[in-house]
Amino acid sequence: MIDGWSKVSGMLGLAFRARQLVTGVDFAVEAARTGKARVLLLDTAASENTRKRLRDAATHFGVPLYELPEGLMDQATGKSGRMAGAVLKGSFAEPIQTLLMAAGNG
Repeated sequence: MIDGWSKVSGMLGLAFRARQLVTGVDFAVEAARTGKARVLLLDTAASENTRKRLRDAATHFGVPLYELPEGLMDQATGKSGRMAGAVLKGSFAEPIQTLLMAAGNG
């Protein structure tokens, strides 16, 4: 894994343990809808329906959407099958967004 992505993975793992990262498309869309999400995340292996739901939520609610390499969110959270997520507003949001832009997602 590229160094930039390993830093993103580490920060996502910390945010998940601190409950500042929610996973699952429904939770991510709900976080965007209620204004709690600072960043939406999408795995490149996500289905077209999941991609559409997250893209629509990002556009409608004005939340930036970033794509992650396949399996990065699984690795970061320690749970399999995670295709979508949202970083909630808090101390992890800005550093994660900065790392995502630096990793080539900006």
